[in-house]
Amino acid sequence: MCDEEARPCRSRIDGPWPGHSRTARRTPSPCTVCDSTIERAYRGPLGGAYAPAVRRVKEAEVYGTVGRMKVKPGRTDELVRLMTDSEGANAKGFRFSSLLVADEGNDAVVTVIFEDKDSYFEMVHDPKTDENFGKIMALLEGEPSWTDGEWHTTSA
Repeated sequence: MCDEEARPCRSRIDGPWPGHSRTARRTPSPCTVCDSTIERAYRGPLGGAYAPAVRRVKEAEVYGTVGRMKVKPGRTDELVRLMTDSEGANAKGFRFSSLLVADEGNDAVVTVIFEDKDSYFEMVHDPKTDENFGKIMALLEGEPSWTDGEWHTTSA
């Protein structure tokens, strides 16, 4: 139990703590706060730390794929060059692509996003795509696994 009259609670104003932007100005000073006040400041009504205050804006729904692959040893730089070539950006409906190269091992993950499903499937059935995919397959240990679908995103 805390005697709040004997030890009044004060707020810290010297700057935000990372990840707690909502509560930064209300963060209690550890030397002057009782347990019940700390619990209220950090737990809040949700029973856990407050999430950072991030403005989220719904973006347009798009269609695309995620490919997971294993790169042959020593071939990662060549894969990056082929996968980040801007030639594919000329495809109708193309929005963007991203390539993640794992810190460890030889895993890579690619995302390819189009405005809609029709544009995506037009790209998939384009003979030029088959030609480029053949070059990429020469750098991989096996067939990638693909997951196609709608993307629902938010951003700050």
